[in-house]
Amino acid sequence: MKKQVKRTIAKTKKGEVAYYFIDGKRVSEKKGKLKWINQNYDNIDQPYSKNPVQLTTKEQKSFNRSKAQKELLTYKGKKIKRIKSDLLKATANIPKDYKGDIRNLKDANGKSLYPTYGTFEQAFEQQKKGVTFTFADSLYGASGFRGRTENESALSILESLQFIGTDGWKLEVHNEDGTIAYGLTDGLVAIREFEEMTTENLQEETDNLAAVSFRYSLNWDFDKKRVTIYLEQTIVEERTSDPIQTFKASTDEETGV
Repeated sequence: MKKQVKRTIAKTKKGEVAYYFIDGKRVSEKKGKLKWINQNYDNIDQPYSKNPVQLTTKEQKSFNRSKAQKELLTYKGKKIKRIKSDLLKATANIPKDYKGDIRNLKDANGKSLYPTYGTFEQAFEQQKKGVTFTFADSLYGASGFRGRTENESALSILESLQFIGTDGWKLEVHNEDGTIAYGLTDGLVAIREFEEMTTENLQEETDNLAAVSFRYSLNWDFDKKRVTIYLEQTIVEERTSDPIQTFKASTDEETGV
């Protein structure tokens, strides 16, 4: 039986810090953090549950890396790059929740979709020619949302952009005022500021606002290896005790949906 890791959160001048214990003895952060995340993975991966597991900043980063690795497709045990599996999942060639070996994927007639890695590569090259955009979703909690004063929703966007910086891929986030944020770090800051501003505006206009959901369009340029997000195209929805109301959404002509 595996030894259970116990965790205690302490508030310090630098923020919240987690301490980990096995059999009553404190263990190193590196060892304890990874073991604790692994043992509690299923509960952590429930961001919209009534009692979500609260993570420190370091734990969130480790969890994101672990989640990204678990969701990668494989071929004969070898991990497939995220950009390729995400694209084929987005174009419905592979179920979005599939995490296994691509050789096990079958078509409606029971025939293997990718009997060789070469057929997988061919499918990727074919599909990327027709991709204009995919979506990334985010949820920002208003004041008091499930007992929290804020929700770092930009982290959920990060899951869709983990490949940025690898193989030369870059990110551009176009703000509503026409300015552009380049790179993953500045891009996420721009997204976070956009969510904060939008939520603050909605709180002034909406009673009992619980949270705001955002749906970002990721525009692909495979030749330049660039993903562009236009914040003005974002689909924004209020979440209250009433049915969801659409605050702002792009038109069919703008997004193609």
